[in-house]
Amino acid sequence: MAQFLVLAFPFELKLKTTRPLTSNPTRSLKATVLDAGLAIVATDSVHFDSNLPHYGTHGGVLRDPTERGRIVSPPLMWAEALDLLLSRLRSRADLRRVAAVSGSAQQHGSVYWAKGAATAALDPARGLAPQLAGAFAAPESPVWMDSSTAAQCREVEAAMGGPLRLAALTGPEVYDATERVSLVSSFMASLLVGGYACIDETDGAGMNIMDINTRQLREDALQATAPNLEGRIGKLAPAHAVAGKVAPYFVQRFQFASSCLVIQWSGDNPNSFAGLTLSNPGDLAISLGTSDTVFGITDSPEPTLEGNIFPNPVDPKTYMVLLCYKNGSLTREDHRDRYAERSWDTFNRLLEETAPLNGGKLGFYYKEHEILPPLPDSASLGAALRAAHGWLCNQEDKFVPFSYVYSGRLDTSALSMQLAVPFGDCDEDTELLNKYTLLVKKRLEIEQKLIERFSYLSNILGTALNGVVHPPRNAYAMHVMLVNGILLNIVRLLQGWP
Repeated sequence: MAQFLVLAFPFELKLKTTRPLTSNPTRSLKATVLDAGLAIVATDSVHFDSNLPHYGTHGGVLRDPTERGRIVSPPLMWAEALDLLLSRLRSRADLRRVAAVSGSAQQHGSVYWAKGAATAALDPARGLAPQLAGAFAAPESPVWMDSSTAAQCREVEAAMGGPLRLAALTGPEVYDATERVSLVSSFMASLLVGGYACIDETDGAGMNIMDINTRQLREDALQATAPNLEGRIGKLAPAHAVAGKVAPYFVQRFQFASSCLVIQWSGDNPNSFAGLTLSNPGDLAISLGTSDTVFGITDSPEPTLEGNIFPNPVDPKTYMVLLCYKNGSLTREDHRDRYAERSWDTFNRLLEETAPLNGGKLGFYYKEHEILPPLPDSASLGAALRAAHGWLCNQEDKFVPFSYVYSGRLDTSALSMQLAVPFGDCDEDTELLNKYTLLVKKRLEIEQKLIERFSYLSNILGTALNGVVHPPRNAYAMHVMLVNGILLNIVRLLQGWP
């Protein structure tokens, strides 16, 4: 029976009985093996800080004390984590039975390959990290939390009507030495196939240089960003496409079958979207993870400044709508540690002791500069499902609807889910919604005043809101503040506000 391996970077991916999935979130790299019935065969993870302490990361990243907003990770750490993870997984699963591998990686991170970097002739007797030590034009990769290039991003936006030379702003020496630019997702896929893997269309849309209608790179956006960029990025590929077969390095070192397919990796949000199995325009889901996100499906994309639109990773006819908030679980954990004795039990107790909406005392916390997961690790599950989906499309030699992968298994597999807290069954629910709507209107008034004061509007509503409105006195208030930004946009949709 075939299996799938999923690697999640930093999320966990899952594959069928002969297909492995991997995931690499910001703080860890996880792997899950699924059988053909979507049951978990084996799982393991590598925590960057504790398992690879020699890289000196905190939360999987390095924060530059000399440059505000610069947050990076070493790609060598990710490569070493892959080696370590597969060596652990090998004792728990027969990797020879894995039919396909795919993965999930943090979005918006980039890796800069040096000219002449070679991954095809790696020695299976040695680890990846020492052999890739000279493979990068930049030894550190900016990750999704990095905001150090805000000025350059504004320059690119301004240049979309004319030429702009950004090389002088972004470091011409590094760029000139760069042969290929990978996203974190295509970087991990490149390691697995032993050559440059394409960036998939869904993750690639996040670069803001792709036409979401044609799914091709836009020449004007490329020219506005950097010279000769198209050759460094390469072609884009559908998320269900085959990136290649597992490289000899992994066949010999970890006993993968030489026929094992590597399905295009994608970003963590597209994989969470796939893992939540949304299927129809109008479907909506909330994922509370490292970053908090709202997902939806549309067949008529209308881009706005308040969110993102990507090609649907599992349906080429529709699009994925995304609202993303950087201040998610890390910010919640920070306030838990400050006010709830570092204990979720204490947090929950305080929450239960507090009346809904905390008597109208609400605030909005931003530990990180804002850019506005899931069922347990929906990104990993989504990567696993996409691995199976890519394998099925390859077997049939045509695109197969994504629902074929999980049809008939929603109640008997890892996809099983139900609504934890029903809403709308009593008058109190309606009263609560009405009260919250009034609070949202007040929040919008405060936010508009701040926008006018600071003279800029960020990508996500509330980014400029650095202070606290009515400081909270308990855990419930903290919780409401942190999820309020997500609920705001949902209420706006329900109210039909612009």
